[in-house]
Amino acid sequence: MSKTKRRIKKDEIIRTDNSAPCERETRIEIERLSNDRLRLIPMGVGVEVGYIENVDLKGKIDSLDYLVVFKRKQIAWIDVTCSNYTFEGSQIMPVNYYKGEFIQKANLPCFIVFSMEKEQLPKKDRCVWIVGRDVIKSEHKWDYIGGKRQHNYYTKKQDWIRGLQSLADGLIHLTD
Repeated sequence: MSKTKRRIKKDEIIRTDNSAPCERETRIEIERLSNDRLRLIPMGVGVEVGYIENVDLKGKIDSLDYLVVFKRKQIAWIDVTCSNYTFEGSQIMPVNYYKGEFIQKANLPCFIVFSMEKEQLPKKDRCVWIVGRDVIKSEHKWDYIGGKRQHNYYTKKQDWIRGLQSLADGLIHLTD
């Protein structure tokens, strides 16, 4: 039996490669804002690396992008998305359904971060974040976004919080 391989579109490869530096910058900024008390360990396939040839990601979700560690104790998961929009300009704030599946099964709190790359603000201020439980309470459906059919949670913009400092502070508060 031969396996059929999903053909990766060139724009998906470019988007994955372009997100790697953004993920790295976001990680570094969260660690800095925590006064280096937090460590974010890349766990997702291709995080900070970009597209990896011959790795089929379809249907796989073993982790979010980063495992957050405080004094050798695992305290949370973070997933970073680098968005080509501004928060004000975004009509919707979709989170991929497979991330919600992970959030539901996770034994640690989960957080989703969007870096709004079109905003002319420092990294710490152009990022917005949402708590995982607020993602999975949202409506989800299949729809065409960005030229492809996707299954997403459609989160409410008012559930998102601006700024990485508040996220770093909240993560440290988890350790109390």
